[in-house]
Amino acid sequence: MSSNGLLTLTTVRARAAAALAPTVDGDPDIFVDVVDSVSPPALLLVWEEPWLTPESFGPCVFLAHLSVVCVATRLEPGPGIEALEHLASYVIERLRADAYRWPQATAQAPRVTRIGDVPYLSARITYDVRVTTEQPA
Repeated sequence: MSSNGLLTLTTVRARAAAALAPTVDGDPDIFVDVVDSVSPPALLLVWEEPWLTPESFGPCVFLAHLSVVCVATRLEPGPGIEALEHLASYVIERLRADAYRWPQATAQAPRVTRIGDVPYLSARITYDVRVTTEQPA
């Protein structure tokens, strides 16, 4: 965190990854960088559009839009929606339990996402995080 209590832009993904990190067998893997393949269940941390929105009450303070992409299954017959519901609950509860208060903005309905040209059933849960671009001294 910075001296003003905000997360720095460069630490948001790592902080979210720590809160979502697997603690028991069966918890989903989490990826903080762009990947060309996944083995579901998995969580991907990606920036949403718009990435940064300037805040009016301070220099170098932005609203950063971070999405947790819940990848439930490859697109095939089976209990994909139920697996996606479990992933969404996992993300929401784990971030709610973190010491940092992750302000949830939206949760996208289930849809098909292509990763490495493979279709997966997924959904995005987006958080609006106040950040600073100033680096700690």
